[in-house]
Parts: sequence; C-alpha cells; structure tokens
Amino acid sequence: MDRNDQLVLALPSDPTATFVTYATPPNEAAAHFLQTLAADTAMGRQGFLWGPRGVGKTHLLQAFCHAAGEAGAQVGILPLGDLAHADPAVLEGLEQLDALCLDDLHVVAGSRPWEIALFTLVNACRERGTTLLMSAAHPPRALALRLPDLASRLVWGSVFGLENLDDSGRMRALRAQAHARGFTIPEEVMAFLLRHGPRRMDRLVAVLDALDRRSLVHKRRVTIPLAREVLALSQATGQGGARPHSGP
Repeated sequence: MDRNDQLVLALPSDPTATFVTYATPPNEAAAHFLQTLAADTAMGRQGFLWGPRGVGKTHLLQAFCHAAGEAGAQVGILPLGDLAHADPAVLEGLEQLDALCLDDLHVVAGSRPWEIALFTLVNACRERGTTLLMSAAHPPRALALRLPDLASRLVWGSVFGLENLDDSGRMRALRAQAHARGFTIPEEVMAFLLRHGPRRMDRLVAVLDALDRRSLVHKRRVTIPLAREVLALSQATGQGGARPHSGP
C-alpha cells in the first residue's frame, strides 16, 4: 500500500466532533490534555484513552484531529475497529504525520502481526517526536496483548479512563450537538430524550441526528411528538437502543 492510500485511511471525519460539543465533566483532565497537545503537536507526547463504548473516546480523538489540523499540523485518525482484517502494513510510515490517533486498539489486541506493527509504530513515533494518541475499551495493562513490550510502551504517556456522563452532562452535550447542527432543541424535548432515549451518548446523538433530519424533511418543529416518532422508528430499526416509555 502506498503512502497516498495510507493518508486516505488516516483522515478525520465527523465535523461535529469538536471540543466545544464534548461535555467535559467528568472527563476534564483528558479533554484538557488533548486540547493542549492539539495546540502544539511538536511536543511529541503520547496519550491513551480507555472506557466502554459511548463515553466519547472517538469524539475526543476526532476533536483533537480537527483542532490540531486547524493549528497547521498534519494529523490523522485510524479506526482500527474497521481495519482488523486489513494488512497491518497500513501502519507503515504513519509516524511521518505530526500527530496520529489510533482508535479502538482493543480490536486488534491479540493479533501478533498487528501487535508487531503497533510496537514498531509506537517506537517510530517516539523516535521522531510524533504525537500519538490511542483509545481502547480497556486500560493498557488489561488488554489481551501477546507482546509484553507493547504493553509497556502503551503506558509511556498519560493514561485516562473516561466515565459516562450524568444527566446534566448529557443535556449539555445534547444542547451543544444541536447547536453544531444549526438548530435549537427545546428543554422539554431534551428532557424527554434523556428520560426515554438511549443511555449511551453516541446512540443519543444518532437520535438527535434523526430528529434533525425528520424535522427538516417534514418541515416540522422539534417537539415531543416528533421526538416520540423518531424514538419509535429507532427502536423499530434496532438503531436507537431506546427504553420503552409511556406518556411524555
């Protein structure tokens, strides 16, 4: 695979995943660390985010990529969850970026070829001074790694365990996400979504996206009845993970 193909794989995506749309409490330390690095990737630091799905690991890595790119750095993010069956050679040469994010590292843990490639990349990033950020479902020492030397290198930098947002944090995040999409979500609709929608923040944002689309397509205001329709559709398709509800 040539260098151009690698860079296509290493581009950040979701434009709404920024530090502004991330509700920091209780994860202020991790967000502040990434914001600091984004302002100056030349520091060549390493960081590791871990936590269950939906706590915002991918969001923070995307936010870092957008902020660092705006600061003039050449950055990229690789979704390892989508590349588990790809050739680990996709990692070759990525230390040439100013900063690199590796998302969902736990997916390739236990694969010796991937672990060797990761070991080589971490060493190359450290030698070149490339900022390297990684995420996984578990802390580095709890990953099912076959290479002990790789496990020791994953903790070279700062390690942050991310926590789920409480309801006030989820409300702040919903408000910020709606603003990023160019609309205002009424307080009563947010309260409805928090009571009856999915608990995981990524699924809740997916419901918000569907609510925005349905409002635009059908030229309807964002109301509780519209939100109820969207939740029903998401349940029917198995995408929302919403809880059953009765009444508003």
